[in-house]
Amino acid sequence: MAFTNYVAQSIIGTIIISIIGLEVVSPKDILYIAVLIYFIQTFLAQFGSNSFPWDP
Repeated sequence: MAFTNYVAQSIIGTIIISIIGLEVVSPKDILYIAVLIYFIQTFLAQFGSNSFPWDP
């Protein structure tokens, strides 16, 4: 699950920054995006582990 979240964070971050444009995104904005992705993934991981109890 950790590797899946790591890869998903990389892909989501790359897509968001490529859509917005790197020159428009400040370091503070990147931090906000990273925290938002983290909380969404935490919620989805918790939901997934409750829905699929056989998952390690």
